[in-house]
Amino acid sequence: MNLLITFEARNGKNLPLNYQIAISKWLKEGIGLSENFTFSNILLESTLMKATPVNINLMSRHLSIQASLFHQNLDLESIKNTLAPQEIHLNETNTTLSLKEITPLPEFSVDGKVQLVGLSPIIITQSEKKKKGKLVRYIAPDHPDYAHLFFKSLIRRYAQNELENGRKFYYNAKSIASMKLNVLGKIPKKKSIQALGPGEKISGYQFEFEIEAPSELVKFGLKAGFGEFNQLGFGCCAVA
Repeated sequence: MNLLITFEARNGKNLPLNYQIAISKWLKEGIGLSENFTFSNILLESTLMKATPVNINLMSRHLSIQASLFHQNLDLESIKNTLAPQEIHLNETNTTLSLKEITPLPEFSVDGKVQLVGLSPIIITQSEKKKKGKLVRYIAPDHPDYAHLFFKSLIRRYAQNELENGRKFYYNAKSIASMKLNVLGKIPKKKSIQALGPGEKISGYQFEFEIEAPSELVKFGLKAGFGEFNQLGFGCCAVA
């Protein structure tokens, strides 16, 4: 299910830089989601805004995001009725977001090769073993291991979902090697938010790309997000 969600900002027009955390909690608790969903950054066509080192200043009281949910049995009216009473209180800036409207969006139509545009940064991490634990790096699309880790993450999550639903999905190193990811257009833009603990940031890259992979994997990524930390609003994409 793909949704356009529009909020109205009250008691102020400032958002914290990591506003995604509050929206994630609102979706998870309101609909009862646990995983396999994602949502976009604030859609630029929905409002004018200016980011500062401290927060985001809105020029309009209305703002929209796109949410994608990999759940087949969700009812739109039930989602509306459940979410509408639950306001989002952004304590850092004293702004409250209330639900204004939820509109269904058309389903994505894809085949094995499609051009996608990132609506929020995609996070790919690479772990390196150290004597005292491991070091996790947030890597960029030009890293030589990026595509492999991108598809490995997508396959792992898809296979887990299939297993939980009593199905099996087989893959191997050759199947990953046959998949392709090519960056298109502008240089990927790095974005970070503080989302884990004090002083800790997670970082991803937002860009347009062409992907060549089995259609069931592409469709899953479009509904559940590509990369990691999808529930926090990362890895949300749309067909270009």
